[in-house]
Amino acid sequence: MVAIIVHGGAAKVAANVVESKLAHLRCAAKIGFLELVRKKSRPDAALDAVEKAVRCMEDSPYFNAGYGSSLTNNGHIEMDAIITDGRNLNFGAVASITDYSNPVSLARKIMEHSEHCLFGRDGAHEFARQQGFVPISDPQQLVNDLAKQRLDEYKTFRNAIEVDKIAATDKTKPDDHDTVGSVAVDWFGNFAAATSTGGAYADNEIGAVSTTGHGEAIMKVCLARDVLYRYEKMINQPMETMNPMQRAIIESLESMKQRVDGYGGIIAIGNGHGDIGFGFNTQAMPWAYITVDDNDMDQIMAMIIDQNDTIDSAKIKIRIHYGYHIDEHLEIIE
Repeated sequence: MVAIIVHGGAAKVAANVVESKLAHLRCAAKIGFLELVRKKSRPDAALDAVEKAVRCMEDSPYFNAGYGSSLTNNGHIEMDAIITDGRNLNFGAVASITDYSNPVSLARKIMEHSEHCLFGRDGAHEFARQQGFVPISDPQQLVNDLAKQRLDEYKTFRNAIEVDKIAATDKTKPDDHDTVGSVAVDWFGNFAAATSTGGAYADNEIGAVSTTGHGEAIMKVCLARDVLYRYEKMINQPMETMNPMQRAIIESLESMKQRVDGYGGIIAIGNGHGDIGFGFNTQAMPWAYITVDDNDMDQIMAMIIDQNDTIDSAKIKIRIHYGYHIDEHLEIIE
């Protein structure tokens, strides 16, 4: 199985931006997939794919990441990110950075060029300068109107997550206080995951996971690792209609809800054939995935070779699976 899956946050968004958000999400999945294909002979293709996909979403105004990040109460942006490498269990992460628009790329640089796994704001900024990253001229340029609207409607993350806990809540209002993530596996069986921001875990022996949602609850139950633990136990057990990764995700979300009253979403790929999974216990979560099995790889490879390093993704048609609501599974070729 060679595949990539992305998510755009375990939260319902305003109705007027749903289609735009899904279109940008599918574009991110496609860009990541084309990177996965273009780098198929390299053992770090999965890392490149998840980084590219997350960068694409960080650059979009429709996600709570990078440009468009939810604001702090004083109207500023503080960004986190993590990227993980299933080959060696390594990861890199940044917390509360303000001066760089693509935190996922800085997180990868930390993973690959430092002896540490996590840098906070000041240390991350200093490391970024040492590595040649160019800071943005004004952090306010990452602020957009959608983020300002979210701050006006919800002054705390807790207020946002309560939308999914209180049945009487007005379900016409958005609760878009969540994040983006990607998981991929390449031709070598190498797994990678990236999240901006949220939890992620990758292990070539089992699979990879990206989580999103109520961060405190996710941390308390170690949600990403819990998914892989459950998956590992059931991977060789006969399943009737559901692949073991999908079952593991459902069980992990149910456990988090029962143990710590937590809400969130998960995307994952396991090392069994076809074991792609996604799930959420919030009102909605946009997701999209692409697999090699669903596409004419000879044709795609020929077009990539013809275009060299300047790939025009719009000219390459790819089958994409995607959804937003619970139990929704759509397909499109674009």
